[in-house]
Amino acid sequence: GQLSSIAHGNGVATGGGTTPMWIAVGSANGGNNIVRSTDGVTWTRVNTGRTIDLWKVTHGRNVFLAIARSGTLLSSSNGTTWNAVTVPNLPAGATFLSITFDGSEFLLLVNDGARNPQVYVSGDGSAWAAAGSKLTSASLFDGTVAGNGSLVAVAGASSVSGNVVFTAPITPGLFATVGAWSNAQVVDANSFGFVFITHVNSLWVAGGYSAAL
Repeated sequence: GQLSSIAHGNGVATGGGTTPMWIAVGSANGGNNIVRSTDGVTWTRVNTGRTIDLWKVTHGRNVFLAIARSGTLLSSSNGTTWNAVTVPNLPAGATFLSITFDGSEFLLLVNDGARNPQVYVSGDGSAWAAAGSKLTSASLFDGTVAGNGSLVAVAGASSVSGNVVFTAPITPGLFATVGAWSNAQVVDANSFGFVFITHVNSLWVAGGYSAAL
């Protein structure tokens, strides 16, 4: 199978205490769509019991969260046992594009059937709510989300404008609030490959296929 995303967590609960852990997710592979490692060298397959392609994984607040583009969200505190999490009030034709933890809350980027993305937020990974307005002008056929605790950014491939970035202020909380979105910042009108954005050491970095910011 093919792996598509990886995350690292410190202090992951195991039968013998806690340990650092790597989790990578990928194609369905008969339900063996996750691999785990405590040292980054030796990896063990994990069968989630769900024959779906997993797309992204993140870690925060002592929990791993993994998504499938088809609209499934899985949660695990130990990297071995995975349970489905319900995200309420999803739009018709929902596609899960990206998930991340910004240090304060989890952010989930969801596309509706008309490619109007919406950010959902959670303080603990289990209770979710839509935050802010839909990006009705985005027309994203793929996208990713990141935050730094005060700003949330959505980068993606727009069928209208090429590679774009939108930003909005975010107020942390159990259900964080997201303010008004900026206009599209067109980074490359001729490319459609943004697949990641992240915030590291006061810098925002985005990139993908034949594209970088």
